[in-house]
Amino acid sequence: MSEDIELQEQLAALDIQSRILLSEADLGDEGDEFLHTNLGRTVLGMAMQEYAELVIQLQEVRWWQFGRLMDLQNRIRRVKMFPSYLQELILRGRHAKSALADAEES
Repeated sequence: MSEDIELQEQLAALDIQSRILLSEADLGDEGDEFLHTNLGRTVLGMAMQEYAELVIQLQEVRWWQFGRLMDLQNRIRRVKMFPSYLQELILRGRHAKSALADAEES
């Protein structure tokens, strides 16, 4: 319990940019850890499988089925967002760690 209070006091003493970088680094670590869990691999695999299925469905839609075309395109965009967001969080975390390390050196 006292460790939590001490950590909160240390964080409060940091400037806003350092707190943001620490948060991004932490989220990046959590995202990376998530990808290495069974749940993370399963959810990512499900998204990739759904994407592949939607692309096949999209290829089979007739050109005059505008509503169906738009629906499939929107679903494909949504499915692609999950891996993209996760990858972005991980990359931001790595950049944040690098920025924090550079700040400590100077």
